[in-house]
Amino acid sequence: MSRSAMMLIGTLAFAAGCQKFYSEFHVDEAAFAGKGGGGAKATAGTDNGGSAGRGGAAVIGGGGNAGGDGTETCKDGDRRCRGSVLQGCSAEHLYVDERDCLTPALCRTDTGCTNPTCKAGEFHCEGAELQICNGALNGWQASKTCPSVAHCSTTAGECTKLPCTAGDYRCNGAALERCGEEVGWTVEKECATAALCKIDSKSCAEPFCDAGYRECAGAKLLICNADQSGLVLEKECLSQALCDKVTLECDVCAPSTFSCDGADLHRCAADGQTNPLVETCGSANWCDEDAGKCRICDANQYDCTAEGDLEQCSSDGLERVTIEACGSEALCSAANGECLPDGAAGAPP
Repeated sequence: MSRSAMMLIGTLAFAAGCQKFYSEFHVDEAAFAGKGGGGAKATAGTDNGGSAGRGGAAVIGGGGNAGGDGTETCKDGDRRCRGSVLQGCSAEHLYVDERDCLTPALCRTDTGCTNPTCKAGEFHCEGAELQICNGALNGWQASKTCPSVAHCSTTAGECTKLPCTAGDYRCNGAALERCGEEVGWTVEKECATAALCKIDSKSCAEPFCDAGYRECAGAKLLICNADQSGLVLEKECLSQALCDKVTLECDVCAPSTFSCDGADLHRCAADGQTNPLVETCGSANWCDEDAGKCRICDANQYDCTAEGDLEQCSSDGLERVTIEACGSEALCSAANGECLPDGAAGAPP
């Protein structure tokens, strides 16, 4: 074999290997969505539609609509949890991702994502017991027992050798606590959330929004974050019109409107959450979403009945009107839209 032939075979083998290797890679574009720059701003207020909350600007972050596996079908209103990801049913009746709830324990199909009790690696003191946030982020688990309340440190995440210094402040979860001369840590104030407990000002910051507050910003359905310090993306609706400012949900269709899916006529429910079948028309051409009805014939078309009546379809295709009684089906010409004279039966039209 010549040297040039051997080099050609080697080059082809290398190219085939590269193709096999690189074809196994997939770039998940959705994983990078919303991660650039300083974040968009949104204003909480009645102009966008929302439940009772405070005004002002908040960074839109978190959440996403990366989509499900794109193959499993579902019914309107269906929801499921895939690990920590809450999935809903799209207009195409396929499961799509709504929101990452952080852990499977926080994913609920009835109420959506549950707010976490604590953050990974966060410490809490329950008396002299030092606790750490559990893996599910929905509670605390014991880490160790300190000699006294004054020796339990949420900042250090351990039992300190010396008790706290009188007059010192700390945040123990959502509680702003002060170290006393003899009793150790005592609660000064209970803040709305742990994030709103401020050691530097020895106070509780005001919540930006109430727990559960939602509003629409274009096609984005926003919700108050677990810290109550701003708004985050709960779900991306299919369009701005489908972000319902009254129910504060993403609708699957425009409430009470008709639509056609092939020959199937649907009417959206009043709450916009389901799009049930009303009727299956004779053909896709006969499904009239503007009229909200199935047509029964092609507009202006002539037809003959078995009794010999010449009929014409109305211009809207919703009814047949008798034009003339021809006496028999043989004397009725739908092609010409007329009755044939006696004796013309069987004659060419």
